[in-house]
Amino acid sequence: MASSMPIPDGVSEADYVGAMTGRPLELVKCDTNNLCVPANAEIVFEGTLSVTELGDEGPFGEMHGYVFQGDTHKWPVYKVDKITYRTNPIMPMSACGRLTDETHTLIGALAAAEIRKVCQNAGLPITDTFAPFESQVTWVALAVDTSKLRQLKWTPKEFQKKVGDVVFAHKAGHTIHRLVLVGEDINVYEGKDVMWAFSTRCRPNADETFFDDVDGFPLIPYMSHGTGPPTRGGKVVSDALMPSEYSKGADWQAADFEHSYPDKLKESVRSRWTSFGFSSLD
Repeated sequence: MASSMPIPDGVSEADYVGAMTGRPLELVKCDTNNLCVPANAEIVFEGTLSVTELGDEGPFGEMHGYVFQGDTHKWPVYKVDKITYRTNPIMPMSACGRLTDETHTLIGALAAAEIRKVCQNAGLPITDTFAPFESQVTWVALAVDTSKLRQLKWTPKEFQKKVGDVVFAHKAGHTIHRLVLVGEDINVYEGKDVMWAFSTRCRPNADETFFDDVDGFPLIPYMSHGTGPPTRGGKVVSDALMPSEYSKGADWQAADFEHSYPDKLKESVRSRWTSFGFSSLD
């Protein structure tokens, strides 16, 4: 988790793990050099990374679900001098691709958690964040305390710009290309709720602020194989807050089972749900 998380620059991952677990990370010296590695590592590759020799890498299936044939790049060659391992070692791996793998559950979720902290430290009224799996973790949904937002008296464009300037300039926002701002009625951990808000409350372009002069994530297909620069721009803040949430508060009620029917009727339906032939309330 620590290796997946965008912890602050200059912070040791080993120290971070020790702080989280409450005890120092146990280390053991390598056999062929003076580096130390986690004592409970399953497999350790000891060797050297060349500063002069390059070799072909790829093509690979990546976290966004694509393999581009012939997509090979030159990267420094790593020479393995020795492999050490535990008895009957487990080879940890992630088969990257379309949903869902550890890239989505770890990298996206932990980047979102760091983005929440970054926003709160900057004084932005953000209460929670999550990277919806459905977006292949290229999005982060940000839950907004609209009451505090109204006190700040920012216009929608001012708020969008402030959020984008904070997140897209930070390490935690590197892999994220769309930030979706939502109100209190949306659960950022429910992808279908985030998609509903984005699809029905965010008017394309008018309710969005685009960021072209920021670092982009080249692994996303529309960056590396799209129409623009692979490492710059392509980022946006999509505002799924309705105008009333900036001025007086939400002025609508959701038209769905939970909000449109009397409690007695809802209880009756739920109690007989399986008798209707359904196996789940979902």
